[in-house]
Amino acid sequence: MKTTIESIYVHAFMTTADGVEYCDSAKFTPDGWCVYERTVTDAGGEFDIPYEQDFKTKEEALNAAEIRAAIHNVTIDEY
Repeated sequence: MKTTIESIYVHAFMTTADGVEYCDSAKFTPDGWCVYERTVTDAGGEFDIPYEQDFKTKEEALNAAEIRAAIHNVTIDEY
């Protein structure tokens, strides 16, 4: 089955007592930023993440996201 990259996502994360969680960078101070590709599958709106990488700064994450978005000709969604 061929999958298609839908978008590149950039998401802030922080470490909590329960582990690593995505967070709202406007409300919390992130520990880093995650960049991942999201692919759509044939199974009713579910998705896979074939590529994921963490970065220390938002700038590094956005630079990496721009490269991946250009490779796949998709948009970047930032959370």
